[in-house]
Amino acid sequence: NKIKIMSKLYKTDGTIEDFNPANGKEFTLDEMQKAVGGYIELVYLPNNEVLVVDEEGMIKEKLFNKKISEMIMKPIVGNVILCKRSQIN
Repeated sequence: NKIKIMSKLYKTDGTIEDFNPANGKEFTLDEMQKAVGGYIELVYLPNNEVLVVDEEGMIKEKLFNKKISEMIMKPIVGNVILCKRSQIN
C-alpha cells in the first residue's frame, strides 16, 4: 500500500485545491513556478512541511494570502503550495 501525500495550492481568492506532482512523487521546478507565478522561495515549517511561495511576491504587489498567513502567523502574498519536504528535490 502506497501512502498518497496530498499537497494543496492555497490561492489568494481563498480557494484551496489539491495539487500534486505530475509524476506522483516530486514537484518539478517548472510546476512550482507556474503554480506560484514566479521564482520560488521555500519556507520550511514544522512537521516536514514546506510552503512554496513567489520569491518576488511583495515586489510584484501580489494579493495577500489570508488563509496561509493565518495558518503560519506571518504575512504571505500570492498563491502558495503547501507540501511535504519529500516532494521537493
